[in-house]
Amino acid sequence: MTEILYCQSPALFLLAVVLLICFLLRRQAHRVRAALDLVLCILLLIGGVVLYYLGIYGDCFTIHDFWQIRTSGWVGLGVVAAGSVWHLCKVCKRGVERRRTEKAARQTEEAHRQALESARREAYEAGKADAAKERQPSPSTPETSALPLTPADFPASPTDTTSPERTTAPAADAPQSSAGGTGQAL
Repeated sequence: MTEILYCQSPALFLLAVVLLICFLLRRQAHRVRAALDLVLCILLLIGGVVLYYLGIYGDCFTIHDFWQIRTSGWVGLGVVAAGSVWHLCKVCKRGVERRRTEKAARQTEEAHRQALESARREAYEAGKADAAKERQPSPSTPETSALPLTPADFPASPTDTTSPERTTAPAADAPQSSAGGTGQAL
């Protein structure tokens, strides 16, 4: 049983390399995860070295044949490789779904922007049409611009437009100002 454990040092070294790659990829975006990857990588390297020396001291293999990976070592490497591939597929799947979501959001935003632009354009055209209708005379009202204007149509001064009641003499009980006027503004 201890021989199986001691033969896992190549798997630990491979897992340390995978975690080092993860550290290099994550160090800008996810600093905490990257730091954890680096710490775990260092621990796995130390564990691999310890298992390697324990295997030599336990006579599981010698210094002359340590490079030969035993069956249990290949199983460990296979487990690490399968786990790494599974994790890579999971990360790729998340990336694809994130890009799909972003693309759908961009398309929705673009459709909303186009709908606003279309509504703005239609409102502008409707306002333009309403303004054109207001400028055109309606057939029910006669054109006032065609009638000749005479000076009698315009009053000569603002006092000419006063009502006949104001042009009559002021009443005797109207308040008198010190200047002798009736208190009405001229």
